Amino acid sequence: MKVMRSKTKIKTGFTMIEVLAVITIIAILAAISVSVVGSVLSTAKVASTRATIEHLHEVLHKRMDGFTRHLIDMDKKSDPPSYVNLSDVTLLGKRGAIAKGRKFDFKKHFPQYLDPRTGTTATTAANAAEIFYDFIVNGETFGTDTEDTDQGPLRSSIGDTDGDGRMEFVDGWGHPLRFYRWPTALVRDIPLTGMIRPDLTVAKTLITSRLPKLDSDKDDPLGFLDKRLSPAEKLQFRIDFHQLNTYSVPLIVSAGVDGELGLYEPFDFANFGHLANWDPAKLEDIYDNITNHNQKAGSN
Repeated sequence: MKVMRSKTKIKTGFTMIEVLAVITIIAILAAISVSVVGSVLSTAKVASTRATIEHLHEVLHKRMDGFTRHLIDMDKKSDPPSYVNLSDVTLLGKRGAIAKGRKFDFKKHFPQYLDPRTGTTATTAANAAEIFYDFIVNGETFGTDTEDTDQGPLRSSIGDTDGDGRMEFVDGWGHPLRFYRWPTALVRDIPLTGMIRPDLTVAKTLITSRLPKLDSDKDDPLGFLDKRLSPAEKLQFRIDFHQLNTYSVPLIVSAGVDGELGLYEPFDFANFGHLANWDPAKLEDIYDNITNHNQKAGSN
């Protein structure tokens, strides 16, 4: 008698639930990978930007020290020094004329918006960045080292964002760095009140939380210019240089990860952008900016 054996079907392949589970796991892992890679890249760009700005700050600081020695040397050679306009001595007194003369000389050697090659004023962020690049690389060094952009630490932080053949220093996101020579609008209201800003949040963000005496200018600590200039002349001084009796330090600024500066551009006289005034409508854009004085933002 034959025993009949039933044939059992062998299960092959995956069920729809198993396939969906695998796809879900893969999607989660992919999302995690993208997030991790994005975070690593962002961190690298912040670090690169900070390193570039730190080096530029060192160059600028040494150059400014050299400029101070240059002024002291000129002070010793003649009285009044040759950088003083003699007609200003009559109008402003000797000390006031010296303070104004130092402003003119500093403006000449540390240009912000006036192109030393063409004599024209910058009209774009890239133009202003080109002027900054030009004086760092080709300007008067006052006895300090010159910058080798081919072999030095800045070689990977140079670009031409507007394609005009002139180089700019750029941050880790490829945006041109901005330079503000006398950013007094971070400290004092403009243009008419002359009051110290009650809210110094932006100044503390871009410069330091421990701001020094705010109503003092290192070139004119006793305020001789303020005593001698008429109201109209004070307004012109604000346009030509900066706000009287106001603390400032030169700023090198990256717009940070969002690429939005939040400040008016360095050539925007209509909005006192040349003094680093900020746009109230874009205040939030400021807080991820990286500067040569904060070095802590950039990752927000």
